[in-house]
Amino acid sequence: MVLPIDTIHNPNDQINAAITLHLSGNLEGAEKGYRSLIAQKINDHVVYGNLAAICLLTNRRQEAVEFLRKALKINPRYPEAYNNFGIAFEEQGKIDGAIKSYRRAIELNPCHMVAYSNLGSILQKQGKADEAIAVYHKLLKLKISDKEKEPENILYLAKLLLELEKIPEIYANSSEIDDFRLHVEKCLDEAIKHFEQKMKNIDVSRCEALIWTLFRIVPFYLAYQQKNDRDFMVRYSNLFSHILKTDMFERPHSSGRSSKIRIGIASELLKNHNGAIWAYEMVANLPKENYEFYSYSLNGKTDRMTAKFAELGTYRWLPFTETTFLSSLEIIRNDNLDILIIPDIGMTATSRILCLYRLARFQCTGLGHPVTSGSKNIDYYLSCELMESEQSDTHYSEKLIRLPNIGIYYEIPTVILKTTSPVSASGIPGKRNIYGSVQSLFKYLPEYDFVFPEIAKKDKNAFFLFIQGMQNCGTDIFKARLKHIFHTTGLNVEDYVKFLPRMSENDFMLLFERIDVNLDSIGWNGGYTTIRSLYMNCPVVTISGTFMRGKHSSAMLKRIGAEELIAKTLNDYIDIAVKLATERGFKNKVVDKIKMNKHLLFHDVKSIQFIDSFFHSLMKSS
Repeated sequence: MVLPIDTIHNPNDQINAAITLHLSGNLEGAEKGYRSLIAQKINDHVVYGNLAAICLLTNRRQEAVEFLRKALKINPRYPEAYNNFGIAFEEQGKIDGAIKSYRRAIELNPCHMVAYSNLGSILQKQGKADEAIAVYHKLLKLKISDKEKEPENILYLAKLLLELEKIPEIYANSSEIDDFRLHVEKCLDEAIKHFEQKMKNIDVSRCEALIWTLFRIVPFYLAYQQKNDRDFMVRYSNLFSHILKTDMFERPHSSGRSSKIRIGIASELLKNHNGAIWAYEMVANLPKENYEFYSYSLNGKTDRMTAKFAELGTYRWLPFTETTFLSSLEIIRNDNLDILIIPDIGMTATSRILCLYRLARFQCTGLGHPVTSGSKNIDYYLSCELMESEQSDTHYSEKLIRLPNIGIYYEIPTVILKTTSPVSASGIPGKRNIYGSVQSLFKYLPEYDFVFPEIAKKDKNAFFLFIQGMQNCGTDIFKARLKHIFHTTGLNVEDYVKFLPRMSENDFMLLFERIDVNLDSIGWNGGYTTIRSLYMNCPVVTISGTFMRGKHSSAMLKRIGAEELIAKTLNDYIDIAVKLATERGFKNKVVDKIKMNKHLLFHDVKSIQFIDSFFHSLMKSS
């Protein structure tokens, strides 16, 4: 038990008490303690540095920077401040500054493992996978203790697992997809073989280096190769489960339950993020008299959306790192949940680890990351009728649950109109047919690049808009692809293509007023992007893919009766797009239909009634 800080009189004891609150996840209490110390004129660099860390977690970047400057003024050789400066720079997109700060932290403390980890992570995001893994290898050598059994075998296994993160964000050409796929599959096979032959009888579940490695691996970009990942993810999850000995983790108790269904949502992305918002909209509209709600922000940043999750019921911010995750898992387990929703398995390493454990009677995932978890402890995948086919069950390790219609209770977006278009100064030509293709760039595979110059050949007045990626290196690769494919058809890409800077959500919504045709990304469609486009009466051209992630837009168009926008072939996709841009009568009819029927995409009570009935059926079956 930590005594209230204002009852402690010794400054060092006050600092220790605040740090204890900080480490336990009580950010509010810790911040109060740190500020109390500052008010007492206690000039300690650790106090300022830790307060800055809390500010970074709670999206107060400028305040964090001010505290970091004060910490460094007191102690110019404080490595933790440089590490946190790196985080602040990274959030601002100042990549060079971030890398320099992380390297300075390591220079001051050659054993600063967090700075090594952050440096590796940012290099990886910049497409410098080999450099990143080299940094991780240095860190592994620091982490592996001489007391470990079989340290060489542990190091070899960790290095194999890190190779799974070599899948790039964006491919330069189609052959790279197969090359990287083959590489990660071979590494996973070798890792499984090595573990079974050399390490199966060794308890490595407390090996710091190996657990740290598991917390570095997602692998997020695998799914964007648009292949059936079920077998890969099952093998991946089974290996991780064996390493962590998840079967040894005590299961939740069945006694002491209330008459209400206890339902929890756990995520690192419990904020304004597409990965978790769908789960909030589902749970928030369940009949409150029948449920007790729990939400868990795992090591995550918080914002106004986090507050909305918290308002549902019991809210816990829990630390979730390689050194704290087991205690946080116990807290979730001890809440005796009936149902746990992990909304975004595959978007973060946290979600990958979390889904391996049994923390509730029933566990499910869904549309946050539309790919199977592969985990034997995730029972159900919540999808919908319009996004699945008869063959879809073979894509999931979970039991597939098809909610009615598009399966999500979407709230109507809020748009603040402006007298001056936010993109008017962006160089968008006023007398061209504007084709927007405004998805995340990693959704675009090289094999489909040809559709853009083919549209331009049929519509000489075409002009294409894209949005820059999060990382410049990925954007540069995609630009090079477009330049090449336009050149092969005798066109100059600069006459037809513009990349817009990333923008606010409101400006993104308003962009659809300027776009004539929204070209959906092929194979992995838009979700929230498509629904925003349709809300703004901007028609979307799509083609239905093999997997659920390639059927989002077609499902929405079917729901509003605009199936004429769903292409059957790639040539059909091109023709529909050109027809929309060049035949005003056709486009006007389509837009009128969107205006008349788009309300069907929002506030779908049927999906809520279905999931409510499904959850109650689970309780009866058990």
